[in-house]
Amino acid sequence: MTSPFSHDSYYKDKPDVDRDCDGNWDCPEALHTNQLVEHLEQLKRGEEVDVPIYDFTSNSRVKDSSVKRVFPAGSKGVLLVEGLMVLNDEKLRSRMDIRVYVDCDEDTRFMCSLLTRSCAVTPSAQAKACKRHSPTQGKGTNSRRCVQRMGKKCQT
Repeated sequence: MTSPFSHDSYYKDKPDVDRDCDGNWDCPEALHTNQLVEHLEQLKRGEEVDVPIYDFTSNSRVKDSSVKRVFPAGSKGVLLVEGLMVLNDEKLRSRMDIRVYVDCDEDTRFMCSLLTRSCAVTPSAQAKACKRHSPTQGKGTNSRRCVQRMGKKCQT
């Protein structure tokens, strides 16, 4: 059993990021990492947790909404935690049995971030995102490459 968790689900609301990080979303304090650590500990004990749902279009958590997750006690499997800053926090890092860092070029990181943060998971949404952010404004080969890169390297 593999149960993936995205650190992105634990982003703070925009006013908190503005206050704590001067509006920098790539700042470690922009995330509720302590809550993620707590949730992982609860899951390891076999308890159910309510994973927040983050809406990147409004830069806030969806109010009164979450996804229930459970990892049955005694079961064998993997809790897979992914995110840009999961290796930054010692409390989180110390709870990991295995740590993997994926080094990729800046363009790939940008496209992955764009895909995740804009919730562009369908081919048409990917194409729209590429049209907005492609140097050729979505015309021709570059746009097709953009969609292919997003689909192959960034979707989870």
